[in-house]
Amino acid sequence: MKINLLHILRTTVLLVWSCSFLWGQDHIQFKNYTISDGLSQSVVNCIVQDNLSAMWLGTQDGINRFNGKSFEVFSAESGFDVSNEYVLSVAKDTKGDIWFGTYDGLVHYEPQLEKFTSHTLPGNKRIEVRSIAFDAQGNVWVGAAFGNIFVFDNKTQQFNLRSKKTFNSNIVGINIKGDKLYALSEYDGVLVTSLDFSDKKSIRFTKPLEQLELIANKLIDGPNGIILIATSQGVYALDEINDVIKTFRPDVFTAMGNINIVDALFLSVDRFFLASENNGLYQVSTQDSVDITNYTGDIFQKGALLSDKLKAIYQDKHGVIWIASQRGLSSFDPNNIGFKGVSYSANPKRGLASQNVWGFDEDENAEYLFIAGDHGLTRFDKRSRIYHHYHINNPQTNADVTVLGIHVINKNQLLVGSFEGLFELNIDPTDPTKYVYTLYPHSSEEYRGFEKNYKIIPHSKPNTYLIGTRAGLAILDNSKKSLQYFQHNLSDSLSISPGPCRLVFETLDNRFYVVPSSGRVVEIVLENNEFKLKRSSRFMELELSTKDYFTCVLQTAPSEFWFGSMGDGLFYFNEKTNKVKRFDKSNGLSNNVIYGLESSQDKSTIWMSTNRGLVSHSVQAGSFINYTEEEGIMSNELNLGASFTSKTGEVYFGGIQGFNYFNPSESLVKRTNLNIFFSRIEVENEKVDPNNSEFIESSISFAKKISLPYKSRSVNIYFYADNLSSPERTEYKYRLSGDDEVEEELGKENSLRFTSLAPGEYTLTVYARYGGGDWSSTPAVLTISVAKPFWMNWWFYGIIALVIGYLVFRLVRKSIDKERREQVRLELKIAERTREIREKTKEIESQKEKLELQKRELESEKVKSERLLSNLLPKETATQLLNDGRSAARDFNMVSVMFTDFVGFSTIAETMRAKDLVTVLDTHFKKFDEIIEKHDLEKIKTIGDAYMCAGGVPIRNKTNPINAVLAAFEIQDYMRSLKVEASRKGEKPWTLRIGINTGPVSAGVIGTKRLAYDVWGRTVNRAERMERMCSPEGIAVTEATFDYIEPYFECEAMGKVLAKGGMEITMYEVKSIKPELSEDGAGIYPNEAFHKLVDLHHYSQINYYKAERFILNRLKTELSPKLHYHSFDHSKDVTRQAERIAIGEGITDEDLFLLKTAATYHDAGFVKQYEKNEPLGAQMAQEILPNFGYTQAHIDRIKELIFVTQVPHQPKDKLEEIMCDADLDYLGRDDFNDIADRLRRELREHGKINSDRKWDEIQVSFLTQHRYFTKTSIETRRPKKLQNLQGVKDKLERDEYVD
Repeated sequence: MKINLLHILRTTVLLVWSCSFLWGQDHIQFKNYTISDGLSQSVVNCIVQDNLSAMWLGTQDGINRFNGKSFEVFSAESGFDVSNEYVLSVAKDTKGDIWFGTYDGLVHYEPQLEKFTSHTLPGNKRIEVRSIAFDAQGNVWVGAAFGNIFVFDNKTQQFNLRSKKTFNSNIVGINIKGDKLYALSEYDGVLVTSLDFSDKKSIRFTKPLEQLELIANKLIDGPNGIILIATSQGVYALDEINDVIKTFRPDVFTAMGNINIVDALFLSVDRFFLASENNGLYQVSTQDSVDITNYTGDIFQKGALLSDKLKAIYQDKHGVIWIASQRGLSSFDPNNIGFKGVSYSANPKRGLASQNVWGFDEDENAEYLFIAGDHGLTRFDKRSRIYHHYHINNPQTNADVTVLGIHVINKNQLLVGSFEGLFELNIDPTDPTKYVYTLYPHSSEEYRGFEKNYKIIPHSKPNTYLIGTRAGLAILDNSKKSLQYFQHNLSDSLSISPGPCRLVFETLDNRFYVVPSSGRVVEIVLENNEFKLKRSSRFMELELSTKDYFTCVLQTAPSEFWFGSMGDGLFYFNEKTNKVKRFDKSNGLSNNVIYGLESSQDKSTIWMSTNRGLVSHSVQAGSFINYTEEEGIMSNELNLGASFTSKTGEVYFGGIQGFNYFNPSESLVKRTNLNIFFSRIEVENEKVDPNNSEFIESSISFAKKISLPYKSRSVNIYFYADNLSSPERTEYKYRLSGDDEVEEELGKENSLRFTSLAPGEYTLTVYARYGGGDWSSTPAVLTISVAKPFWMNWWFYGIIALVIGYLVFRLVRKSIDKERREQVRLELKIAERTREIREKTKEIESQKEKLELQKRELESEKVKSERLLSNLLPKETATQLLNDGRSAARDFNMVSVMFTDFVGFSTIAETMRAKDLVTVLDTHFKKFDEIIEKHDLEKIKTIGDAYMCAGGVPIRNKTNPINAVLAAFEIQDYMRSLKVEASRKGEKPWTLRIGINTGPVSAGVIGTKRLAYDVWGRTVNRAERMERMCSPEGIAVTEATFDYIEPYFECEAMGKVLAKGGMEITMYEVKSIKPELSEDGAGIYPNEAFHKLVDLHHYSQINYYKAERFILNRLKTELSPKLHYHSFDHSKDVTRQAERIAIGEGITDEDLFLLKTAATYHDAGFVKQYEKNEPLGAQMAQEILPNFGYTQAHIDRIKELIFVTQVPHQPKDKLEEIMCDADLDYLGRDDFNDIADRLRRELREHGKINSDRKWDEIQVSFLTQHRYFTKTSIETRRPKKLQNLQGVKDKLERDEYVD
């Protein structure tokens, strides 16, 4: 009954105190480290920092040292003298040595020797070390299990039991102040004693607390020298004067209740942190009022604590706070918070409802922050730090509507722009969970696109707001609840430029502007109480500076503007001087796409969001600093328009993973000087142990010099800066001084390797800096001495010199004697040779004139021969014959052979004179020569009226099938023009057949008489067969050629024909170039899109056609025959239409491949199940496409395009619009009824419908709601779709249904 009364009392006190307390979740970004980062075990029990700034961690499986970038694990298994890997406590003595308390004994680490030594009790006795302290003599005091207190004598290296079971429970805390020792028992209280135990007393917890089963966790040094006790029910203070243990700061802990505190850290009297066992971390500030901030784990929040179950808290010498938990290690700098971040949270009151953030605003008093996101609107109460969410539900899809733009009228009334229209939100002032959305209706003249609202700003006219929308500009008169629209009109040259209006802004001189995506800045003027748009010349110089459109604007002075662009970087515009300055990646920007612009309050720094993190720009220095996820940004990808500056100075940026905010005047403080320490050295790739090394006498961290023998002079040196909390912003450089001086910047790399250092003495100096600041003034310095080999000593050189001198003397003497004898013989020979030369000279002169004449005659004949050979043979073959005297036949894997033949030539020849016949043939063949040369084909020969040429010889190329067909079309077009002329003259026209085949051939020159270049092989025979089987005026190709040209030409299968040898081959007739790829859609001559598509196919890293054939083969064999609609033919049709629409929309880059690939996979999931098959199709794409050159980014985009085909369609960009239109292209085609009937049969066989009339009713509803998105589909399919809709309605009127 007493416990119940006490509980009631505490509850009452809590209610009384809660009115002056502030609770909430703050947005500190913690840096977290787990076993995946190198920790030996997840549970970190204790922390300490050594004199070299490294952090030492005791875990349940080994000792860990952390230098900011990596963990090093020390355990018995890795060869160190560690008695037990389960570490319970840790402490550093006055010498800087580290002592670890383990489950069985002490482990002593000496940094200068890098040596571990374990100390345990003799025999099989176990000592469980719970706490450690040091006295002035250097002895180690140990609080152990079962109430025992030991002293470890450093001189004798033995444990002495000083107090046996003073308490019955574990000694969890031990502290020495002067000549007093304080020992904390887990359950029984505190022992206060002199070090010789002659004067001692026990101070126990009061009886009511004992009845509450209080557990003591740790002794803590509190402010002003008081000793505090962390317990399972808060923090208590030791009162030695009155011999009592009383509640510390009742104003805090009475309100917090019975929270199990395991550790505490005081930054000052009025600010401290509490680590709890199950409730995370608390920050308490009591300067003006009690402000309690709770930080907890949240798997959805990036930068949240790893776990709510904490073990210890520690502050390093630079003020960084480290938190040990059951899932690893976390850290943050309380004096340099940096970027705070908020994302989706498992607890709706502590985070966002969705990850994507599109905009911000706040109320007049900056009490509430409003955030626009994918799942509606969120309001953040800055005082209580609680989030409330306000969703807009789409009744058709039962999904939340995305909010893009907001404007706060007051804290309970807002204008909300979304994908589904403009709303007014009203929040209940008495209950923030109650709210009402009211949709602003559009007028009957409203065009599609005004329902998507991006930006809302107030106009100087009362109750009037400017709204940027997808279709143009809308102006809201809120007093009348009416909208006025401005959009592009082709017939009105003064109308607003085309494109969505994402940017609407007001200048400091109260003028208003809108910027469509076409890029032209338009002014919004109010004349005679009527709004008008007019072209403004104010920013003309700026507009001429870029082809990209502007995404955001910031005005920092009356004549100074900053504009961000969609791909062209940042622009500074001075209106007074009319000068523009551009900044891009070459100036230091991380990315040229700028999404948002804000500034510090003094306008000295411009902050911008990009497609690759945040960037700050110092206006005075002209420099840029980039910030990415490594510095605490929630995501490197930010969102357009999601930037905001609060009245209180905080700057906000939103992206795809939530939002960041910070105060530029308080955050991102740089450390100006860093200390650097050497941490490890390897010689010949073996770690140097100072306890067993000839190179070094102490740890590399303390060593001044290292001596290396000549045979071991390759070293790896590792180092780190004492900026452990931000290693990602730390950069290094080194200077090596010796015979020469080398200086090099290393970036973030914290290691060096020197291979085969030359003998001598070197000085290695390593510097560090933070975030591009100044290099540290306290570098790490190490002298490296490399010994000389014996052959580099002076005495060795002396011996070598003497030996060489003697040998040289002997050789010189012998050479002189020999040269004297040779000189006499040489003089006699010279006299004889001189006479002979005079006689020969006369003879040569007489022959010279004869040779010059013969040379001129030969040169003339050579020129004639080369000219003749070039006319007979390809240039490359002729050159080879001239250079080598022969040209061997070569094999070519892919050659397109084309035959032409005039229809009825024998009959024509009988009616014409031979001379006239040859003249006509000569005219035609000259034209053919001109055409094939234009298309990189090689003429092979003519045989009577047959003309043969080939592509891909003698110079190989990938496009020869396409070139051959284009040449064939141009030849047939030439023949058709002659046919028209002949008909006009009343003459009988000549007609032509053309056959083409692609395959391997052998080509070259055979023989030495009557040289001719020719090709041989089965490919030639089949090309000739195609020509013979071709219809007059037609172009026939084999299946081999069809496979190469199918993407570009309209072809018709003509069935099987017999080739030479009795083999059947498939013949196709090429009808035309695809309309969208030909000039004026005539199908004869290719347009620019044709050539872009060819280049894409042949030079993209994606092997699209192999990928397409692979999945289509699977669909053809694995799709159920009951899929009458979702069949192989449907996938091919959607792929074809996706290509047609994409080309019509001007997409001929790699996005075309992604569209067509998504089309082939969008129904691939039907091979496994009928419903919810899009995820299966996406999964198949993920598994298959990497084998065909697709990157992960390609595959992710393809999966998005697959999912967008889910009905109802909700495309977000151009590619998704094309995909949606291609999926339902048949709705606006002549074959609508056939395809719709196949879908009806499929649905009936799968039990989805049971009535034909019901099916037509569904079709009417679907066709009525459906819309095409792209201009191409609207123009080519919408009229026919409306006819098809009317046809179904007429059918329903007739009511001729059987069922």
